[in-house]
Amino acid sequence: MIETRYPTIRSVRNFYMMKKGNIIVSFLILILVIWAGTSTFLLIQKKDKIVIIKVTEQGTALVNELSKEDELVSEKAFFRRYVGLMYNYDFLSFEDNVKKVSFMLSQEFWNKASKEMQGSKKRIYQDRISQSTALTKIIKRSETEYELLTQSTVIKGPSSAQDRSFRIKVIVARVTRSSENPWGMEIASASEDRL
Repeated sequence: MIETRYPTIRSVRNFYMMKKGNIIVSFLILILVIWAGTSTFLLIQKKDKIVIIKVTEQGTALVNELSKEDELVSEKAFFRRYVGLMYNYDFLSFEDNVKKVSFMLSQEFWNKASKEMQGSKKRIYQDRISQSTALTKIIKRSETEYELLTQSTVIKGPSSAQDRSFRIKVIVARVTRSSENPWGMEIASASEDRL
């Protein structure tokens, strides 16, 4: 009888029968590793995209570029939010409002404004000051310059209330929309004049 160095069909079959469970498990693990690697790669490559949908009389539509009317609505919403966070507060909500408004300010303006806010924070906590402000009018001076007219009521302590009117001159910069800033605008500088 001639001996061969190559496995015979019977020896391959015997080996398969002995290792059948291990081969199937190894094959399943290999498939799972390939699936996990592919999923992870695709997830890393995915880029979030903010999509704006507007509702009209004709139905809903994607907004690729804002029309003048849509832009005005977006500007009003942005300034209402800015005034709501920056000028409506009490000693309990001041710090939270400061964190939220930071996403609406340019980095340079935030660095300047945050120092002033830290000084105001001590006075607001100490005197238990509350301020309620309404945005009464928005005047667009140019593509980047706006005037915001506001009416405020400041309550200091339990019984002292005072009404004030302000003109806030604001310069805005256009930025990429994000989940924190869906308006695509940020405040580059602002100054207040009491009326």
